[in-house]
Amino acid sequence: MDVSCEHARPSWPTIPPWRSPGGTHLYLGRQYRLKVVPHVQAGVKLTRGFIVVQTHRPNSSEVTRELVDPWYRERAHVKFAERTEHNLTIFPDPEAFRPRGLIVRQIKQRWGSMSPAGRLLLSRRLIEAPVDTIDYVITHELCHIAEPNHGAAFYELLDRVLPDWQHRKQRLERIMRLTHSDPSHNSRRRDCGRTHRQTGL
Repeated sequence: MDVSCEHARPSWPTIPPWRSPGGTHLYLGRQYRLKVVPHVQAGVKLTRGFIVVQTHRPNSSEVTRELVDPWYRERAHVKFAERTEHNLTIFPDPEAFRPRGLIVRQIKQRWGSMSPAGRLLLSRRLIEAPVDTIDYVITHELCHIAEPNHGAAFYELLDRVLPDWQHRKQRLERIMRLTHSDPSHNSRRRDCGRTHRQTGL
């Protein structure tokens, strides 16, 4: 169940967004500028078009990274869990498609995968994409619980529960390709290639 097989693997940006204060960064499909401000209490928050990083060492890119990375990861886990619950409702028997766990990890080769044990793995980068495209990736992977391979039965199920999945997939690839070097890889991988039983975008 791999969502990244149809296309060649795209290259990712060599410099992560958090290394360039003032640069544009994505969160749920929207662009935010990174603002680093001196503050006695460290933290990260979204406010008025900015990802604001509070730190007592505003000139240290390493400290900024150590704050931004966990913030993105935590946000991703909360949002992905929420969207998984939402997307389960479109299946005829939601409990039969419920994953046995959710793992969020920094992955460069795919947007997500479903393990043979039923654990859903999603890329932290996916939190940068619009919610409807996140739903596509999650739904794709949930379908693999019933249909491990990308055969006709898999696509029949995906078509039934998410009729516009191809549009969402194309949108995901287009948006992420424009904002990064070419992270369209995630959803392509899921449809393209899988060499083992574990499948993913």
